[in-house]
Amino acid sequence: MHSAQFAKCIFMQRKVGHQEQVGCLHMVFAGNPGTGKTSVATALAGFLYKLGMITKPIPVTVLRGDLISKWIGQTTGTTRTKINESKGGVMLIDEAYRLAQSDTSKRDVGRESLEELMSVMEGGDPIMITLWGTNSVYHLPVVSPG
Repeated sequence: MHSAQFAKCIFMQRKVGHQEQVGCLHMVFAGNPGTGKTSVATALAGFLYKLGMITKPIPVTVLRGDLISKWIGQTTGTTRTKINESKGGVMLIDEAYRLAQSDTSKRDVGRESLEELMSVMEGGDPIMITLWGTNSVYHLPVVSPG
């Protein structure tokens, strides 16, 4: 099913009062700098809002520095705060590759943040859109094979 057909189907279901769960809509946008990933993700959040799929029209945009803490062991709480701020809408994780450092240390706060983000993804709220550079998207499976 094409995205336009999918959107129309959801719109029509909501119009007649059918509130069936559509599943998780998390997305990965990958591309070179300046290709409009952030603009498209922001427009998509507005589109989902107009369809009534989310309750916030503007995504909460975060970078690595917004999700990690200065102190080891507190990153989970910092990430959870941003997740809760995004509930009912879209969390746009810009430069997501910066969380997936190649350091396999247990003290890697980027990895700690990614684990917290992934722990809430199955629930589908917030919808998470991650923005990756063209080559950097291939680091994600190394961080989480699942």
